[in-house]
Amino acid sequence: MNQRIGIVLGFCCAGACAQLLTITSPQPVAPGATYFVDVLNNTGGNLYIPSLPIFAHLQPSGELVDPLQPYCTDVIRYSAYPPGQRLTASLVAPASPGSYLLLFHVRVVGNYRAVARLDVGTPSPGYPDIHPYPDAIPHPRISHQISFPPLQSPDWSLTNTGPAPHVFGAGDRIDVFAPQSTVPVATLPLQRTMVPAGGAATVSLPLAGLAPGPFTVETRWFDPGTTTTMTVRHGIRNAWSIDMHFPAGRVLSPGGAISVFLGTWDAVAYGYAFALGLTPGTTILPGGVVAPIVLDPLVARSVLDGLGGLLTANVGTMTRTSCGQGSDTYAAGLGLRHPGSPALAGVVLRAASIAWTFDRSSFVASQPEEILLR
Repeated sequence: MNQRIGIVLGFCCAGACAQLLTITSPQPVAPGATYFVDVLNNTGGNLYIPSLPIFAHLQPSGELVDPLQPYCTDVIRYSAYPPGQRLTASLVAPASPGSYLLLFHVRVVGNYRAVARLDVGTPSPGYPDIHPYPDAIPHPRISHQISFPPLQSPDWSLTNTGPAPHVFGAGDRIDVFAPQSTVPVATLPLQRTMVPAGGAATVSLPLAGLAPGPFTVETRWFDPGTTTTMTVRHGIRNAWSIDMHFPAGRVLSPGGAISVFLGTWDAVAYGYAFALGLTPGTTILPGGVVAPIVLDPLVARSVLDGLGGLLTANVGTMTRTSCGQGSDTYAAGLGLRHPGSPALAGVVLRAASIAWTFDRSSFVASQPEEILLR
């Protein structure tokens, strides 16, 4: 495992695919260590790289590992890389061992995507080839926010870290669920959709006719890497909300803990609360904002005493920074510890966050998410 290896990532733009990026450091990479990638533009045209983060580490389920990276910049500048030109970049590996999705993504000028498996320390067992997630996931303040009515641009990515192109089969699909429902309100069949090796296919969610608000998007497919049927769920909601991230994923094992991050582009300073509940449904906040959570006893205890200390920093004030392109408002350092009881294995917790201006005149809410206890 200590020999020098290269992992080639595919690139797709306007339906054309090319080999674009190679991890040049030996794998597995040590946790927290610097490793190197080599970007080659062989697309036949200029590759425009912005002065924003163009790489991201994701959990296999599509959760953003480092949502606190600096997307707030005074001026976005672009560098043109002609065909045949290379760019060498150094990246810092995630701090925890496991297998990750490395994503190269330029969404502002052009439409470039490339992915590969990155092993850090001990590789994760059961790593899938296919990874579905919101297409805006590298942009941590708007990752799960979707336009209603839907725009023409794709809003969902299906990426492939496997060695061969993948064609989805019969029964593979994307379902959209309302927070209180187990029956999908919309379905998008994926049969015959092709995802190139090391690349991505993007699709538009079937949101036409749906009212703006929180929904859960479930992707179901037969994965060629695990040779099993897999299901991944992500929450979405309408724009101008707050975004909620779980950098360590949303599966909580005994003795473990997971972190939570909240972010928004809004220029307003907010107080916030992160809560967990068991009851499916929604609550209408002042101003008609729909929060994807019901005020059950678990939600009440989340806010009143942090579930007896199981929640960390789940109520507080968001940090705000300003720049020429707007404002970056976020809350970091939130966390959740496992309750410790084996009897809770299999319980699904419903997570949501709300934020408010200090005079309580304006409220916003996050997308819905689910946390599985093991």
